[in-house]
Amino acid sequence: MKEWLVRIRPPKYLRYFFYIAYSWYRGYKSERNEAHATAIVLLWFVHTPLLLRVLHAFNKGIILELNEYQTVYPIAIITGLLFYYLFWYQGKWRIYVEEFKHFKKKDRRKGTVYLFIYLLICTLISFDYIFFY
Repeated sequence: MKEWLVRIRPPKYLRYFFYIAYSWYRGYKSERNEAHATAIVLLWFVHTPLLLRVLHAFNKGIILELNEYQTVYPIAIITGLLFYYLFWYQGKWRIYVEEFKHFKKKDRRKGTVYLFIYLLICTLISFDYIFFY
């Protein structure tokens, strides 16, 4: 079972966005040693409301009957565990940094624009769930 957990990898676009966020945070002196953790938390923080919105759209009968504490916190914990196993478990984030290490600064700038567009789209999709549910 342990080998199976080590082989779990996120999709390439998510690894790419992790690398871009990591390299962006790595530039700050205060984040130098913890840039990987901040990048993982950023992606987790954006994907939790997105997952809630998707679950809300596909499962109206059950999700609508539950209150906020019965819905948001378990989904946030499940998403956090998922991101832990995708990025943090046994230092997988180091492999993802090595995978995209060859990118030049110009490519990383372009990737930063893509990352912010992706974050904006995820936020807009989950916007009505965050503010109107």
